[in-house]
Amino acid sequence: MIEGASNPIRERREKALSSGVLMPSQEQAVRDLKVPIQDIIKQIRPEIEQGAYRLIIGDDASGRIPAFIVGHVCKKIYEKNGLTPPHVRFIAGSTMLDDQAREKKLGLVTEQIAKIRSRVAQNSNTNGKVLIVTDTISSGLSMGVLMEALKANNWQADVATIGLLKDTFDIFDRKRRGFEKQWGTRIIYSLNSTPDVYKRKSLSGVTKDAPQLFAVPTGDSEEVRAARAVAQKIADDISAVPYRKGLRRFSGE
Repeated sequence: MIEGASNPIRERREKALSSGVLMPSQEQAVRDLKVPIQDIIKQIRPEIEQGAYRLIIGDDASGRIPAFIVGHVCKKIYEKNGLTPPHVRFIAGSTMLDDQAREKKLGLVTEQIAKIRSRVAQNSNTNGKVLIVTDTISSGLSMGVLMEALKANNWQADVATIGLLKDTFDIFDRKRRGFEKQWGTRIIYSLNSTPDVYKRKSLSGVTKDAPQLFAVPTGDSEEVRAARAVAQKIADDISAVPYRKGLRRFSGE
């Protein structure tokens, strides 16, 4: 988009935010994502600067806002570097499925990943890596479906999660390393806790139906638009931070 050009979608979002439709606690839940996501971006900034991620997958429903922010940060940095922005797709989380339902869901996700990989290959001379973005990892069952589907398509992925369920650090770190070994991936995180946005699923604009491939849209409400205006501003602020080689974690400045 030309610098300074009108953006009707963004204007509608900002108008919704200025109307006061969000409760203070809702707005704060989104704003509270800024520091942990800035931390995560700094850890993977070298990969982003090089255009390593060709696909970003958001884990619906509560992972949609974090993925929205990370996707926009990557898009801005890629465009600044003259790179084709990554594809951003959303897949419904897969928790609370019995064995039969899980196998069926895995088949759907594997097939969808194959389709996405084919589209990515048409627009790039490399498939690159995948970045999965979620708000919280607890049992790992939902993330496991995505990781198995990507492995079946021979597609390497990193996992970025705002946090893991709160635990003692030793248990937390053991759990993280266990997931990394199980999935053959790197887990990038910021919090040893669950972000408040996890409980604010109405702000995502979708409702998860775990057996289904995609979440069900609940409509582009003023509340959802306002939350995305906050998320967009966070993405703008993070992407504007100059890149300093060698700095991998957010230092809190």
